[in-house]
Amino acid sequence: MVGMVDGHNRVISIQPAHDPSGAPGGAVARALLSQIAEAVDVYIHHYIPEIIDIGALGLSAPERAILDQALGKGEISVEITVAGGSQIEETQFAGVWRVRHYGEGGALQTEWIEITDVPEIIKSDVADMAAGLKSLRESWA
Repeated sequence: MVGMVDGHNRVISIQPAHDPSGAPGGAVARALLSQIAEAVDVYIHHYIPEIIDIGALGLSAPERAILDQALGKGEISVEITVAGGSQIEETQFAGVWRVRHYGEGGALQTEWIEITDVPEIIKSDVADMAAGLKSLRESWA
């Protein structure tokens, strides 16, 4: 399923591949990594961000371990402490971000991979910036 977020991002839901053997062979993780690579290529050439909803996949523990190992951790990690909190981490691949949102009790609510230079949730809202500017100017006036 492809949709739009804020008119800028493509949202992709990947249907898990069925492995009839039930063995932890990594078919879903490999498909997901392939989709991520394609999204990075699209972003590099067309500057179209993409969000891949991995929370909806119901990854098994072995699939999640494969994905975690493949993506690794990058140099940037951001924690947002509003409304249950959010965690944004760059993977070892520039422009590939893991975004997790938590509910009030700390339970994971949503999880996705965002392919972009800076994830949307990190960007400052212009109205908030204007209010901050006013406060800044008042603080030293």
